[in-house]
Amino acid sequence: MNRRTYLTGIATIGALSTAGCTTSLTGGGVEMPVEVVLSEWRVEPESTTLPAGEIEFKAKNEGEDHHELVVRQRGENGRLEMIDEVDDVGPGTFDWLTVELDPGTYELACLMREEEPNGEIEDHYRLGMHTTVDVE
Repeated sequence: MNRRTYLTGIATIGALSTAGCTTSLTGGGVEMPVEVVLSEWRVEPESTTLPAGEIEFKAKNEGEDHHELVVRQRGENGRLEMIDEVDDVGPGTFDWLTVELDPGTYELACLMREEEPNGEIEDHYRLGMHTTVDVE
């Protein structure tokens, strides 16, 4: 068996083994966790449109600093209100957050603030660690 045949076989097996693993695009939440990559200075969910219902987020820290995943929604008063959070996700690790979300627009963010050795405050949110997702 040559290398090309071997690699094609592996790719085919991989495709068949994940064929049944999909994200539900109808109501009732997602069937699999939604991975959210946290890193300097970004929050990147694998999808920015999610179905309403119970959603399990996998907060995966690919950065060098500690991060958190905060889910917020703008309230009637116009302010962002926290739905839930998972904090202190260390570099190279992940944590889980399960929330029940109604239709609407939500923000995923890291709100950590750290004091650097030079005395400067490193504000993860202001450095760009936030994004929005639409729940339908």
